[in-house]
Amino acid sequence: MTRTPMPHARRLAALAILLAFAACSYPESTRTLEETDYRARFPIGVKSEVVEAVFRGEGGTMTGAEQEMLRQFV
Repeated sequence: MTRTPMPHARRLAALAILLAFAACSYPESTRTLEETDYRARFPIGVKSEVVEAVFRGEGGTMTGAEQEMLRQFV
């Protein structure tokens, strides 16, 4: 009774496929959502503020006070 190499080749192919699938598994992480979420680590707050600057523009030039107000505004 002689054996053909075919059953061994099938086992070897099945083993290779199983090893390939096992290599693709991702390890479980012990980190919490707060440690990995950028929104929890770097919170961004937005607040509203109304700023008003009045420029008369009389005579086509700005006064020294208006120039200083524009500098502070910018």
